Amino acid sequence: MKNYYTTEKYVLEFLEKKMNTNDIYLKQINYRFITDFEHFLRNYKPKTHRAKPTNNGVMKYLERLKLSKIVYF
Repeated sequence: MKNYYTTEKYVLEFLEKKMNTNDIYLKQINYRFITDFEHFLRNYKPKTHRAKPTNNGVMKYLERLKLSKIVYF
């Protein structure tokens, strides 16, 4: 579960910084959203002691986002 909370944290930060909102509808998650989120993760600069997500980490975050979307539909 902690990994899903981390993914949620990244999604919320992405929404806040890049889309200037704190919530969106699930039907707004499209290919553009996914590619923009991936770009955000790959260029993410952590403010704390955390390391920048690696390629495998980015792919896991995207996979969890996909699974979360399937669960809600």
